[in-house]
Amino acid sequence: MVRPAHTARSERTRDALRRAALVRFLAQGVEDTS
Repeated sequence: MVRPAHTARSERTRDALRRAALVRFLAQGVEDTS
């Protein structure tokens, strides 16, 4: 099963955005607790 390149790229971008949001959320939590 071969998926279009744009689909893979969009999924990778969405995953990167989700990871960035999680990192930012954790960073805020650390700043708030310290």
